[in-house]
Parts: sequence; structure tokens; C-alpha cells
Amino acid sequence: MDINPFDESLNIYWPKLDDSTSYVMSEKDMRAPNLADLKDFEGAEVKGRPPLRRLLVIGASGQVGGALLEAFGEENVIGTYSNNARPGMVHFDLEAAAKDPQYTQNLITMCRPEVVCICAGRTWVDGCENEGDVPFLVNRDAPRIIARFTKACGGRTVFFSTDYVFDGERKGHFYTETDVARPVNAYGSSKLAGEAAVLEEDPNALVIRTSGVFGPELQGKNFVYQLCRTLLQGQKMQCATDAYGCPTYSRDLAALTIGLLRAGVSGTFHCVGNLCLSRYEFATRIATCWGLDISCLEGKESREIYLESLQKLGFAANRGKHFGLSISKLRGVLPEFQLRGIEEALLDWKTNPMRAEYMFSPR
Repeated sequence: MDINPFDESLNIYWPKLDDSTSYVMSEKDMRAPNLADLKDFEGAEVKGRPPLRRLLVIGASGQVGGALLEAFGEENVIGTYSNNARPGMVHFDLEAAAKDPQYTQNLITMCRPEVVCICAGRTWVDGCENEGDVPFLVNRDAPRIIARFTKACGGRTVFFSTDYVFDGERKGHFYTETDVARPVNAYGSSKLAGEAAVLEEDPNALVIRTSGVFGPELQGKNFVYQLCRTLLQGQKMQCATDAYGCPTYSRDLAALTIGLLRAGVSGTFHCVGNLCLSRYEFATRIATCWGLDISCLEGKESREIYLESLQKLGFAANRGKHFGLSISKLRGVLPEFQLRGIEEALLDWKTNPMRAEYMFSPR
């Protein structure tokens, strides 16, 4: 079956040779019909359908990337992984990307995406204190290069950032997008630099700051997995009683991302859950919802946890205590969106584990 290679309904990108101004095609290919004009496709409603979409998710093997893959539909997404191989995904390493722009250009040219979501990054907050320039290579330089080539091919970049761009010293305050960012650790500094780099390359890019993301993930690394594994083993779990943030359900974050893209907005948005809780309060809600032993939770002040990490690892990141983020700007764009509460999100997770390991012991 012959089909016109430039049929708009297929939306296939055909790269040209560097030394050629036109495509080399046979007469047969040049005369080939469009898909909608083939007799075998009569009544298939091909005409009038929008072209196939193509999205690239950097870090699709992780938590946020997995939620985006589910929300966009796997058939519309090209996903990448770095350390955890997944069937159907492409290997892509952000540190290598920062050092070799051609490596990034090859990926973007191959995919020709409408949207690139950068979910991957150096995210171990304590570890970033001991890695020299690596957090900035991965969280700033690589996103800059990705945004540059994405814009060049006509696409948009979405960069996921963190509440740690703020110092967290303003008790009772909910930071807005216009508040001055003052990170106090290497992780926050590298992500703030990444925000600036992406927006410098493409002012139409979208920067999404989020916090305490939880939900199903194949790697099972997020706080909820750690908590449940520890409590199910009857071990103590230390949680800060004086460090506050806004836990965010990964599926809500993915839906908000799609909503903002459809709205055509750009710039920085806070996308977080609507409750600001201490780490200990969040852990208590999880344990209560899933019938885990609350007596294994050990509340401690964040300073004490910091000193213990410093003694154990030889390095540790300074952290603020108050990371409430205002979502007023988000509400102005998506006023009808209903964020799920902690218990509602946990129930949705239990009901729809997304092929992720389900090792909890719910009531």
C-alpha cells in the first residue's frame, strides 16, 4: 500500500540531508494518495481528523513522567529513561546532554515533538551538596539546550521545578510566582538556574513549580513508598514535625500540566496540592488511610534530622521549614479544576495502581 509521505494526517517529520534543498523522491511516491483518499479507508473518518500529536517526556520512567505518560496516552508520547530501562522508551542522559549539544539535537530532530516535558533531573537534595557542578549540568545546562532545540523545531518546553527555589523562612506565608526566590541549597539553586535558562531560551516555555509529589511509580522511590515499606517492616520512620509543604498528587499534577498547555499560557506557575502539612502530619494521614502502624512514626525537629544526616553521610542540605505555595495564579487559568485531597488521592492510587508495585496493606 502506497501513501503520500507528506500526508498531514500522519504528521511524519522527514529530515533533509544537510547538502540538499529538497527531498529525493521517486515518481511513485510523489503520486501516492493521502490516507483519506484510499478506498480501504472509506468511512474511516480520516478526513477532518487532527494530525497525530507527538510529545517527548524526558524522564518518562520516573514518577512525574509516568503520570504524564498515562495522562497524555502512551500512543502520543515518546518517553526517555536514564538508569531504569523501560520497554519502548529511548535512553537519554541529561549529564551527557549538557556536555554534548549534538546529542540533544539528535533526539529532538528524531522526535520532532510539539511539546517536551523535562521531568528528569538531579533531585536528591542532600546528594546535590556533594556533587560539585553536576546538579547544574543536569538541572540547568541540559534543560537550556533542550529548550533551545525544541524551540528551533517549533515545539514548546515544560520544565518541572521545585518549592526549594525559596528559602522557606516565612512562617504562614504562601509564596507566589512573583516572590523573590532565595534558595538555600545546591538543589534549589540549580533548579532556579534551570528555570531562568529555559525561559531565556524560550520565553513561551512553561515552568511548573511543585512540591512533595506522590503517587504510583514503577521505581517505588517516593516518600509514600518509603514510609509504607518502613512501617510494614515494623521499623521507625523519622518525619519532621516543623517542616511544611504542599503534597501534590502526581495525577493531578499531570492533569494541571495538560490544562495549562491547552490554555496556551507560558511563564511560571505553582502547581501543588491545596493543603500545607508538616511531613509528620502527611505521614500520619497516609498511615491512617492505609491501616499502617502509626506508633512507628517518630516526629523530630528538622534540625535534628539534618544533623543526623550530616553525621551519617558527611554532607547534608540546608532546608527551610515553610514551603506553602500559592495557587491563585493557577486558579485564574483553571478555575474549574478540582484538586484531590490526600485521602481521595490515596484511594484513587489504591484503585488504579498504574502497573506500579502495590505493596501496601490498606484497610
